[in-house]
Amino acid sequence: MRNHNLWAGLSGYAAAAAVVCAAAPVWAQATVQAGPPAATGGGPPPASQTAATASQPALCGTPLPPPANLPPTNIGPVVFYFGPCFDKQGNIPVIEPQTYLYYIQLLPSLPSQNTWRPYNDQTERTVLDDFKRLWATNFLDDLSIEIQDYHFSNGVIGKVVTYHMEERERIKNTTYVSAADNKPYDKDGLNRTKFEDKLRELGITIRLDSFVDQSTESKVANTVREMLVDKGYQDAKVDPAIEPLAGAPKTVNLTFKITEGPKVKISDVAFIGNKVFSNGDLKGKMKQNKGGGFWIFHGSGVYQEDKFEEDAQRITDFYRENGYIQVNVGEPTLKKMSDSKDGKERFMTLQIPISEGRRFKVGEFAFDGNTKVPSTSLRPLFKMQTGDYYNEKKIHDGLDKAKEIYGSAGYFEMTGLPELTPAGAQPNEPPSVTASRPAVVNVTMKMQEGKQYFINRITFVGNTNTRDNVIRRELRLYENGVFNTEALKFSIRRLNQLGYFKPIEDQKNITVEKEPGKDNQV
Repeated sequence: MRNHNLWAGLSGYAAAAAVVCAAAPVWAQATVQAGPPAATGGGPPPASQTAATASQPALCGTPLPPPANLPPTNIGPVVFYFGPCFDKQGNIPVIEPQTYLYYIQLLPSLPSQNTWRPYNDQTERTVLDDFKRLWATNFLDDLSIEIQDYHFSNGVIGKVVTYHMEERERIKNTTYVSAADNKPYDKDGLNRTKFEDKLRELGITIRLDSFVDQSTESKVANTVREMLVDKGYQDAKVDPAIEPLAGAPKTVNLTFKITEGPKVKISDVAFIGNKVFSNGDLKGKMKQNKGGGFWIFHGSGVYQEDKFEEDAQRITDFYRENGYIQVNVGEPTLKKMSDSKDGKERFMTLQIPISEGRRFKVGEFAFDGNTKVPSTSLRPLFKMQTGDYYNEKKIHDGLDKAKEIYGSAGYFEMTGLPELTPAGAQPNEPPSVTASRPAVVNVTMKMQEGKQYFINRITFVGNTNTRDNVIRRELRLYENGVFNTEALKFSIRRLNQLGYFKPIEDQKNITVEKEPGKDNQV
């Protein structure tokens, strides 16, 4: 796991040791004696002190050679050597060391040229900034900077700065295997290709030579698990595993180990709380999780949890089409019935709670927000009268007809929603009072008409053999005219009758785009 650091203010640069507040990154200074202390009294040191000794500081495990020249005795500490080391990974970096040197701005002395870089407060700030720059590359799992003292034979102190680095692991290969036998997973139409297609669709990628990233691993594992759940494996587990590659430091295989568990199948659907409609009536409205009958195990359907919302909506629509506007379909539960002999299948009863509520009739029916089309023209489109049981399907059918009227006049963005208010209800009255009123609901259609749009330009794509003018003469839409959606439908029918093209579908082959910079043109 990558060690994150939290920088705190660093004071007292001359201290013998300084530690930056961090989980692992540490900046430390330690004194290392490279030979006997310099002779006092001003006399020249013995020549033997210029030679390297066993206690001399090392860089990446390699002893430092003596300098070509000694620094002047009248200066303070100098920067002697620096460099990156990769001790924790056998001193074999994955990324070229030159890449790291690009982020290091510390400059060493050049003894052969008698150029000596002072080691002072500014130098320590540079080293601190080097740490920040290196950590920000996101290449490293661990980073520490060690500063050692090298005692020159003339008594001057040289600083040896070592950047200890441990790189993040890189992925060389990604596999998906069955945890049972460690073989590539290929079952129920799911395999590596299917997994990676889905991941690309979701914008999740694990590229070759990318860094190991726990967040991405979790996203991949969750996606694969969801695909298994869709196939009925409700208890599936997907565990990412990192496997180091032999002879290649910091390179790994990323393996997702799949444990399926039993495939969950629905043998029966039981509704709880339904009184108006039977289990058979409600089950007949479901599309996905219908099961196969209480006793016919081999005909049972796979449970698809993510598809239940669609089934619940279909049941809700059925009730609301029959006046039960307060219906609520609760969260389903699975009740285990039995497992197959080989343990690979589990048969369950899907239990669905239902709260039906009262059946409402229509009281008043009004419109609000319609300024372009009068209410007297809209009202006949909605085939419900006062005293009829409320039917939401008739509301939707009426809205579809209203959209045709508005669309023919260029108002193609028109929308509408029914607002339902219990007849006689007062603002802020207690729910118990509202519940005691007659089951009558007033309907107000809230219309949002939008803007009127005009056609700026009509273009054609894909007509390599048929000229534009041949197509245009079949259209009943004209540039600079009102964008009439009903005329568009009629034009599509005329073009399809030509037989020159594959059938044109308005939802797939027609693109309506608003003209940039123009308020009401497409």
